[in-house]
Amino acid sequence: MTNVARHAGVTKAWVRLRFTGSLLELDIEDHGKGTDPSAPRRGLGIVTMRERAALVGGTIEFTRPSEGGTLVRVRVPLPHAEGADTRV
Repeated sequence: MTNVARHAGVTKAWVRLRFTGSLLELDIEDHGKGTDPSAPRRGLGIVTMRERAALVGGTIEFTRPSEGGTLVRVRVPLPHAEGADTRV
């Protein structure tokens, strides 16, 4: 959300959290400026996000929605604990 506020040039973003029992998925989407894949990276923001996802055994991907902007999707596999409450 900090990156949206600093770089996207928008006042709105969407946050979605999904839980399937074996997977936790977090989306953060904005329809702002987006990123230029050919531009040199100056900060550590994306590197740090990738490291954080990896620390919990997850993945992160950055895509461009058809409306423009950026969609960040984090997927984290969840360990199955017997007797765990899986209600959301």
